[in-house]
Amino acid sequence: MATINYIPERIQTKSVMKRVIDYCSQEKKTVDPETEIRYLSGINCDPNDAFNDFNNTKDIFKKSLGTQFYHYDQSFDPDENVTPEQVHEIAREFAENAWPGHEVLVATHLDAKHPHTHFVINSVSFETGLKLRQSPNTLKELRNLSDEICKNHGLSVLLPYEETKLKRRSAREYRASKRWKSWKDMLRSTICSAMSRARTKEDFIRAMELYGYQVTWTPDRKYITYTCPSGKKCRDNRLGKEMFLKENMEMELKIRQENIPFPLPVTGWEKLRGQLMKMKLNEWESLGIASELAGFVASFVPYSDEEDLEEIEREIEARYDLDNLGAAIGGSIGMLLLIQEISKARHEILKEYSKLTEEEEPDVDDDEDEGQGFYMQM
Repeated sequence: MATINYIPERIQTKSVMKRVIDYCSQEKKTVDPETEIRYLSGINCDPNDAFNDFNNTKDIFKKSLGTQFYHYDQSFDPDENVTPEQVHEIAREFAENAWPGHEVLVATHLDAKHPHTHFVINSVSFETGLKLRQSPNTLKELRNLSDEICKNHGLSVLLPYEETKLKRRSAREYRASKRWKSWKDMLRSTICSAMSRARTKEDFIRAMELYGYQVTWTPDRKYITYTCPSGKKCRDNRLGKEMFLKENMEMELKIRQENIPFPLPVTGWEKLRGQLMKMKLNEWESLGIASELAGFVASFVPYSDEEDLEEIEREIEARYDLDNLGAAIGGSIGMLLLIQEISKARHEILKEYSKLTEEEEPDVDDDEDEGQGFYMQM
């Protein structure tokens, strides 16, 4: 697949235009070291003298002021099986159809991991003398043209571009997602995993924290903000799908907790919810016991030895059907939460008991004795 990117050049002078042309035309970037073939072409101009050709056209039509040139590139996915010849051939075909009547320098660079081609377009048409105009839809139209050409050459294409209020993924993110290296893809996957077990916002946040993610989800904020293990931050509206938006997440969890009459609001989580609803009631209810377990284990006063701590586990096993829970969750995050809560509780109980046995017990008046027992706050 190939992506088209607009490279804005805010300073528009002849010297800047020459510098861009010289950069794109470098031999070390355009020559294939194996075949020594140079992939530099000119559409309606001499590729070795593009700067003078551009200026001559401007002088003829007396349009040497204002915008001098436009700069785009066409980048291929590193995993796309294309040769330098194919990349350059597709680039030439694209330039001829994208900017008819204009002089275009076509320079394919082979010095990066992903092959890509730069296009430098003269702002003045050599046929009409009119200046090239761009609209808000220009980039979308050029991308559609690129996809059509790539498809005709038997190459993969990007998904159709759709209007959305969400922030669009960049070309770099899209390429990374195809190789499962995008940190946003990892975040999306983790959110789906957490939502597949959560019934409340608290369940969801706890599950995300287990994976190393921090979640800022408060009533006074418009967006949910995620902090990744790497420290990167991301708002829900930058995850590419409306199902991740705060209002849809909140509505989905509300549907799971309350008896909302039909027709149910559309949240984007319908497929996952349908799978959850197929569970048996006791299996569904068992998914929400992780937070309760902490309080249940913490309600025991400190025991004196490991044998008594084993008694706690037997109490838990008697109260909850752990085998059934494991079958319901499939050994995934719910079971992990359960195990972590038991482990954390045991560790805290031993630590607090150790502190109590090392210190002298303070004198306490009878009327202050109530509430002095040990309770962990999880």
